[in-house]
Amino acid sequence: MVKKDQIIISDQPWAVAWYADRTSIWLPKKAKNFEELENVAANLKTPVVGILITPSSHGFRSISQISQLYGEFTSLIIDGRAYQSTMPQGVTLFDKDAKLVSIASKYRYRASILGMDMVYYSNQPLRAVE
Repeated sequence: MVKKDQIIISDQPWAVAWYADRTSIWLPKKAKNFEELENVAANLKTPVVGILITPSSHGFRSISQISQLYGEFTSLIIDGRAYQSTMPQGVTLFDKDAKLVSIASKYRYRASILGMDMVYYSNQPLRAVE
């Protein structure tokens, strides 16, 4: 889903680099820093195209621990779990967070990779890349 000259921001960038053989950057705590990373990457012609959230960030942590670790991105980290927990209609949190509204509107395409425990958020419609 991601070309070699594109970047994924993740809560587990080393796993993205190892298993997907793609460049990945650690998810910052603040939306402002996320947008700065996007700008630098775009200027280097290696745009950020997605965000991957894995179970390592939310699996066995309390909400207060997640909040402490992920700051303004707490709603993104727990978004998949909230969606799964409120099925069949599914309630999302990431796209309703006022601090992240511009980021959420850009990365609005979701792909469930491991149930809703591992979710890829993309800024483009999802399709395989050769």
